[in-house]
Amino acid sequence: KKGEKYFGKLIWLKEPNNEQGKPKVDDKNPDDKLKSRPIWGLEFVWGFEYDGEDTWEDGNIYDPKSGKTYSAEFTIENNDIMKLRGYVGFTWIGRTSTWTRVK
Repeated sequence: KKGEKYFGKLIWLKEPNNEQGKPKVDDKNPDDKLKSRPIWGLEFVWGFEYDGEDTWEDGNIYDPKSGKTYSAEFTIENNDIMKLRGYVGFTWIGRTSTWTRVK
């Protein structure tokens, strides 16, 4: 949390290294200056505001696999499940994914 907004970093990767054994980098980023930054530790969600009902809105999510950034919101279903919706423009033009806490 920074001020009243929430952010998140990638802290684990199933395959953290590329085929050459070096840490994966953000090579799909449209900004050439950012293509060499490591994926591990990358702040990939930012700017979320809590609405008081287990929902965080008005944030963004970056997909390092495609280099694209989407508007996003997420809802906590319970202690182990979060639903994140990434979208373009309107929430109904998007996709929802379920994130499950690792035990």
